[in-house]
Amino acid sequence: MTSVTPTLGSTTGGTKVTVTGTGFVEGSVCTFDGVRATTSTATSMSTAASMSMSAAAGVRTVGAEHDTLVCETPAHVSGVVVVAVAVGGDDGGGDELRLYEPTAHDAATFKYHPPPTIVSVIPDRVSELGGATVRLSGIDLINTPGLSCMVDGVVAQA
Repeated sequence: MTSVTPTLGSTTGGTKVTVTGTGFVEGSVCTFDGVRATTSTATSMSTAASMSMSAAAGVRTVGAEHDTLVCETPAHVSGVVVVAVAVGGDDGGGDELRLYEPTAHDAATFKYHPPPTIVSVIPDRVSELGGATVRLSGIDLINTPGLSCMVDGVVAQA
C-alpha cells in the first residue's frame, strides 16, 4: 500500500477512499481500524489498456493483480484510524485473512470528523441574480481542497 486518498471523511461513513499499491486482487478488502469497508472494488489505473492488450494477446485476466482499491468507509467515531488491506477469507477466496501493511504509516491513516453543523448564514437573503458573498459559520467546518456549498441545488465554490 502506497497511498490513501482522501485522508479524511465523515463519521457517518460513505466516503469513497482510493487506496493505491500493488498486488491487490479481486476480493481484496479495505479495513478502517479493523472494520471492513462497506464496499471494496479492485481496479487498475490502466484497466482499459490492460484489457485491450490482454485480449489482443489472448491472455486471461482472471486473478490478475490490481494497483487500486476503491473502498467506502464504514461509520466510525471521530479520530485517526489505520487503513489496511485484507486479502483472503470469505471475500478473497483463501482460507485465511492476510493483512497487507502500509509501506509508510502516514500513507495508511484516515481521519474521521463529525459532519458539519451550520449555525448561521450571513446575509440570510441575497438577490436571485447571484454574485453575492455569503458567510457560513458553524461547527466542524473543515477547509479542504474541493470544499463547496450548495445553494438551491447549485454548487458554489467555497
